[in-house]
Amino acid sequence: DVYTEYTPYESGLGWTVKLNKNVDFIGKEACTALKDQPLQKKLCCLTFNNGGVALGYEAILANGKAVGYITSANYGYAVGKFIMYGYLPIEHASTGAPLEVEYFGERYPATVTEEPLYDPGMERLKA
Repeated sequence: DVYTEYTPYESGLGWTVKLNKNVDFIGKEACTALKDQPLQKKLCCLTFNNGGVALGYEAILANGKAVGYITSANYGYAVGKFIMYGYLPIEHASTGAPLEVEYFGERYPATVTEEPLYDPGMERLKA
């Protein structure tokens, strides 16, 4: 889900970029320039509302128009539903945003979901 076409900030990994250290690295200038820019898109977690399947590279639609594509998908056995990731324009990236995923010509309703899907209260971790 992290490709060269996307910035660490769009991927949700901006916290790993340490610009305040006195160390040069490839891409430091670009990351510095992008750090305070508003995001145009971001990596989002989606789930199907009632059924549906995805393998990756399926179109994500908002109001019938393609706004992104699934970068990865698989069934989440612990949560009992399909979990998908894709980069969405900011205006469609809010939790609860209604979308559709097109799979072999069929459209399935999906929703942008908050993470983590499994054990959001970290209860198992604390047990």
